[in-house]
Amino acid sequence: MNSCVNNLIFGEMYVEHVGTMIIRNVSNGNVCMVDFKKRGWTGKGAYEVEGFAYDSINNSNKKARLYGKWIESLSINYQDRDELIWSANPLPPESPSMYYFTYFTLQLNFLP
Repeated sequence: MNSCVNNLIFGEMYVEHVGTMIIRNVSNGNVCMVDFKKRGWTGKGAYEVEGFAYDSINNSNKKARLYGKWIESLSINYQDRDELIWSANPLPPESPSMYYFTYFTLQLNFLP
């Protein structure tokens, strides 16, 4: 997977992750292959993620589907049931003037 920061000088700056990330459960061998979609010229597909969980790296039996946008929320479809597994917290009101840092980042960086 590759990460890139775009428009550092002109335009609205954004981060883009593109490629496949493999997440392996070392205790049971299960694997999740997550594909970070490339942003199109019009912004279509921006921040989209889709992945599938398997019994092992060489197994084609899909156990679950992971999908969403990595800046908003991620859901999982398992046994024909959709479930929200993560959602982003709202940004602080002053975030545009603070590089769009989250509350978490601000607390870590500005503690005495």
